[in-house]
Amino acid sequence: MTSALAHSRGGQTDEALHTLQQALTLAEPEGYVRLFVDEGVPMMSLLRLALARGPDKPWARYARRLLSVLEAEHPEQVEQLAGLLVPLSGRERTLLRLLAAGRSTAEMADELVVSANTIKTQVSGLYHKLNVHSREEAIAEATRLHLL
Repeated sequence: MTSALAHSRGGQTDEALHTLQQALTLAEPEGYVRLFVDEGVPMMSLLRLALARGPDKPWARYARRLLSVLEAEHPEQVEQLAGLLVPLSGRERTLLRLLAAGRSTAEMADELVVSANTIKTQVSGLYHKLNVHSREEAIAEATRLHLL
């Protein structure tokens, strides 16, 4: 779990999901719940993303069970996470961290090796998902949702 969450925080969504799926597959026969639930809100977000991408996978029923326990333990987060229209991609999480670090569009483009126009398009998509209109609003909303 720690590895999956570290990958997620690092913007490596595909690796995070792969690692989580392996953990779910190994943990399900033993019925481990606390192992996942003790990770709290970050695990809730990762489980939601995994289920959004693989609702019919063999581990999905177990993931839904874990998610329901997490939601029961963190009811205040259920409403907040439900406010996020669509889960953020790894690139969007990276952009969010760069925005929060005060990087300019040009600096983000250089760091991510893409054009400034690509950054503008991706930031616009990020704003849409967070339902905000500015960098400051995006950072505030991401902080509220514990995405930063």
